[in-house]
Amino acid sequence: WIDKMNHSSTASTQQKVIQINLRKYTLLYGLSSSHFINDFYQAVLPIFLPVLIVNLKLSYFEAGLASFLSMIIAAIFQPVVGYYADLHIKRKATIIAGLLIIGLAVSSIAFANSYIILLLVCIALGFGSSTFHAQSTNLLSMHYPEKKGMIQGIHGFGGGLGIFAAPIVTGFLIAALGWKLGALLMVIPAIIMAFVASKVIDEPRIKGGKGFTRGISSDLLLLSLVYGLNVMIVMGFMSFLPTYFFNKGFSISEAGVLSSIMLFSGLFAQPIGGHISDLWGRKRIMILSLFLLPFSVYLF
Repeated sequence: WIDKMNHSSTASTQQKVIQINLRKYTLLYGLSSSHFINDFYQAVLPIFLPVLIVNLKLSYFEAGLASFLSMIIAAIFQPVVGYYADLHIKRKATIIAGLLIIGLAVSSIAFANSYIILLLVCIALGFGSSTFHAQSTNLLSMHYPEKKGMIQGIHGFGGGLGIFAAPIVTGFLIAALGWKLGALLMVIPAIIMAFVASKVIDEPRIKGGKGFTRGISSDLLLLSLVYGLNVMIVMGFMSFLPTYFFNKGFSISEAGVLSSIMLFSGLFAQPIGGHISDLWGRKRIMILSLFLLPFSVYLF
């Protein structure tokens, strides 16, 4: 009888462990899929820029300002939205709302008949994209206290795949359907992903502490500055890459493919770099990456 009880207890424990692991893996791949959609939309604007420059008669400064506005809005609101989501335990709701906002923003490019409307679209795009990363990395850290580098690398792979796919998909949509209809259809993945996220994201009832500046340290400010400079170089390069190929005589779909080829290595860099950082340390990998970045841009 005691043996049966022990066997039943062991089986019950194993069942609970399986259920916990299943929820964790569902969360990981659900957030990675959401990361794919979020970063896909963030990488859509550059492939629209060659068409918008022609149709709205934009200068390169105006096109660059539109792209900059989207990124600076995302940078400003990301900590604010993250603080609110932590304080009110709204991480899941924030991710879902952000996916819908960013999808609607991209589809609104179809109505950008003037530069002012385009800037408004970019503001919405930036705000929508500000809702995801802080919440997703926070949720993953809660569920995966160990092997954070590898887990964040898998999560980053989803984003890298989205950035890689965006120029190809967007370029072919514009070439096949025109830029307005192509933009309108882009709301569909956001709606689907928002529904999936509502089903798979498991948010613990952990409330963030009050005080917006409590978690800010000199190390965090330095890391934010370094990351900001890194993003400035990479996103500045990416923003005009399709336009560069388009002006070289390639079609918009060909410009999308060529841009994606340039971004291909980013698919594997994050999971590999995350795993190596677990072994060698975050600081060493970050310094090596930053050291190699200017040389890769120069070689292009």
